Amino acid sequence: MKKLRFLIFLMLSILICSASVLAEEFNKSWTGTWSREDVRFHKANMKISYNTENSFLFEIDALFGVRSGNVSGIALIKDNSAIFDDGKGFILTFNLENNKIILEQKPPSAYVLSPGEYGGAGVFFNGTYAQGNVTLKDWTLVDYEVLTPYQEELFKEITGEYYSTFTATLHSRRSREDLDGFGSKVSEFCVKGMCNIMNCIIMVADDNKMWAAILNVIEIHYFTNTNQTQTLPLTIESWRVGFKDKPVIYKSVPQK
Repeated sequence: MKKLRFLIFLMLSILICSASVLAEEFNKSWTGTWSREDVRFHKANMKISYNTENSFLFEIDALFGVRSGNVSGIALIKDNSAIFDDGKGFILTFNLENNKIILEQKPPSAYVLSPGEYGGAGVFFNGTYAQGNVTLKDWTLVDYEVLTPYQEELFKEITGEYYSTFTATLHSRRSREDLDGFGSKVSEFCVKGMCNIMNCIIMVADDNKMWAAILNVIEIHYFTNTNQTQTLPLTIESWRVGFKDKPVIYKSVPQK
């Protein structure tokens, strides 16, 4: 009888110990600092701590351009998922897959649901998060399908040291009308929250002629590979309406 009790006690101890180890290992898989992957201007960091078998504490800081947002709370764990519900309609679902966290957000815009509570307009928290710091991709005008690889090399020659100033604005994009009849594709970019100081316009024609201008805080820099080096195209003049107080610096020389 004593031997039977001992065996039962031993088996229960092993089961409890195994469950504790499994729970500990599971919790470890959530714990740590996570970074949202490859989302330029939409950087987000998430910290998860204080695990129990059934929940964890989290905090997420996110950016949309220069607008920031923050959400924190306790997520309830169920299998490989966890849910945070603020009770007012804002829900985050954490899914643990292949050592990454896939975060889903409902509704897509927390700002519409509760302006300012979780951050500025446009801020979102969903995405794929990897542990540690993520190296963000340097986006180019080719990535945004504004230029072909060949055209981008031409654009780098035209803009020189200012090329990186243009790519620094590649956040929010909108198309504009070609008012000059050049047959060009016209793209305007700006960084949300800073469109009054980080803004550019790029015109590209099928024959690789280009006209571009960028707002450089206190002045506008204009570039072209055409002979229109000392006057702005009508399209760029139209874009400039919002920055009429900024002088234009003509950076290009006439083509031979």
